[in-house]
Amino acid sequence: MWIARRLGITGLDRRVYGPDDLRDLRSLLLASAEPAADASSVPSAADASDVADGAIVGRAVQFDTSAVLSLMERRPSVTRLVEGLDGPQPRSVFVYGELLHGLDVEPDDPARRRTVEMYELLTESIPATPSRQLSRTFGAVSAHAMRTGSPTDPTDRWIIAESVDLVVDLVTCDVGQAELASSYLDTIGHPVSVMLLPA
Repeated sequence: MWIARRLGITGLDRRVYGPDDLRDLRSLLLASAEPAADASSVPSAADASDVADGAIVGRAVQFDTSAVLSLMERRPSVTRLVEGLDGPQPRSVFVYGELLHGLDVEPDDPARRRTVEMYELLTESIPATPSRQLSRTFGAVSAHAMRTGSPTDPTDRWIIAESVDLVVDLVTCDVGQAELASSYLDTIGHPVSVMLLPA
């Protein structure tokens, strides 16, 4: 269920968002987005076919922290994705934790507060993935990272593991994370895809 929130975005009117207002949020983001970037600028390390079309209708996605921050900056590559969302997306425990960490570090920063509110608006909590399974997947992703020499941060690996266990596509602006996720998913033949967006 969407929780009504007052969301302020720099340069836009403050609005109250309720259960059916994702469409309004899309309109605000798209109206203030930069001109559309050339789809050929999307790095090819990950599956960018849906990014070029801006179409993810009917598909669940998990926004990495880097993608959430790009969304707040109204980067066209990310705002186009919002247009295709059917409803709230799964909330990552780890992305949410990173955003809340930033807010705890600077509790008086309105931009950090708006980022957390934006993320809460775009996502909803889901039943927790069994911790043992998620831990096993994290272990497998981390082992793959070591075998391939990937320098990813542990949180990036947790987010990849969460996407795998939830069977949701990963949206990220982090090249290293996208490369590791794509490589791991190719190795295990998992149906999740990775969308690497320009930073």
